Amino acid sequence: MKKILFSLLTLLIAAAVHGYAADNGFEGTWEAVFSHNELSLTMKRPDQKGSQTSFQGISYNRFKGLDRSKVKSDGGEITFTMPFEQGIIYFAGESQKNKASGTYVFVPDESFVGKLNSWGYKNVKDSEIFDLAMCDVETDYVERLAPLGYRLSEVVQFGIHGIKKDFIENAKYEGLDVDAIVQLGIHGIRPSFIKDMEGLADNLEETIQYGIHGLKPGYIREAKELGFDSEEIVQIGIHGVRPEFIKDMKALNYSVDEAVQFGIHGLRTSFVRDMTDKGFSVDDIVQFGIHGLRANFVSEMKAFGFTTDEIVQMGIHGISASKVRKMKDAGMKNETIVDVLTE
Repeated sequence: MKKILFSLLTLLIAAAVHGYAADNGFEGTWEAVFSHNELSLTMKRPDQKGSQTSFQGISYNRFKGLDRSKVKSDGGEITFTMPFEQGIIYFAGESQKNKASGTYVFVPDESFVGKLNSWGYKNVKDSEIFDLAMCDVETDYVERLAPLGYRLSEVVQFGIHGIKKDFIENAKYEGLDVDAIVQLGIHGIRPSFIKDMEGLADNLEETIQYGIHGLKPGYIREAKELGFDSEEIVQIGIHGVRPEFIKDMKALNYSVDEAVQFGIHGLRTSFVRDMTDKGFSVDDIVQFGIHGLRANFVSEMKAFGFTTDEIVQMGIHGISASKVRKMKDAGMKNETIVDVLTE
């Protein structure tokens, strides 16, 4: 109880010194771990259950009034401050063996509050100013966004995600709401992409998926016209496979996954069709296609009983079907033929 009273009394005095009413203060609890030249600090918030702000590896120079000798002692009261452009955090608590915990009060800077008022932000909550400080949202960032009509909590949201001022201004011009701006900004998708997707995407989530994977409106339109759904469009678009090719493969009863395999390796529709007509598996078709083997050569070699690997080996070495035929006519075994021709 004595420790708690000490912490609260110290913080209330600090608040009073700055002419700030105690019942208006923004309070919370904190914990810290101290090392040789830095500390790790966690601050828990009273207004948001389970919410906390953490700083890792902060230099002692970032704080004012921090007595490092007390940190190393076996125990004792400790007080210090952490100044920000937006205000000051007053810390008070108990330290013991390079660890400490206690209570903090955030006191907004009066001049900063005055600036907010001049930009049209009235009756601002201490918690909102605290968020600006914790997210390192600079004054000019807030000032530039103020004319756009966003609430301060929305400006904080933009700042948390590191969304650039120019991006927000362009998005506002495009008529996008806050959620869309945040989602686009997080993924680095230009605001005008929303308009590009009109009639092509059913919702924001779908638009984001297209944008994340860099799919162009023309590609999406072509795929839509051929009957592909959004999931399939992303699946084939990621690999840069043309929708028309996928449609041709589906006509040959191949799945989208199988068609994508063919497309990734640059196989032509005519090649796949010939191989399919001759009864080859997907894996075989891919192997033959990768190495540029002709369907007739593969078909004849299969008729002679050669394995896929053997056919590929002979194909790589440019062996003609006529040469293999002569060796077969001479009674040579497949294994011997492969060894002789590919050594």
